Amino acid sequence: MDDDLPKTNQTLRAREEEAVFKRLLVPLDGTRRSASIVPLAIQIALGFKCSVRLLNVVDTRSGEVGAIVPKGGVGMLVEGEVYQADEYLRTIAPRFEDHGIPTSVEVRIGDPVKEIMGASDEFACDIITMATRSRRNLGRLVFGSIADAVVRESRIPVLLFRVAA
Repeated sequence: MDDDLPKTNQTLRAREEEAVFKRLLVPLDGTRRSASIVPLAIQIALGFKCSVRLLNVVDTRSGEVGAIVPKGGVGMLVEGEVYQADEYLRTIAPRFEDHGIPTSVEVRIGDPVKEIMGASDEFACDIITMATRSRRNLGRLVFGSIADAVVRESRIPVLLFRVAA
């Protein structure tokens, strides 16, 4: 029986070195609700010793139909949103860095689901963590959910943290 002990210890050490998750994507939209995932994401990053990419997507899909915007105005509006999103992520990053977690920030422009999937592929993520609010069936049917779409489209695990609406 003692002969089995060293093999077991070697196997355990090999499994510890072989991290399940190496890169964690944390999409945040600037709300308190989305930021509620941060403490859990920190624990995951610490537990698996993985690096983190904080992501914010400036959603260009919506807008006021029929709104009159001066020439170049849309670009200036988006530029301002990108700046605010970057500043926001840079206020969140130290919460990870204070724990020694390698952290980067990225702001993308476009459809949130497509951009989350793109960032996930480009960063070679192993897991996505995001907060979602609980909607009743009718609300989900009518409005859909970015988190739901990410779960459906992702090829990697997605951990959703449900927050009260």
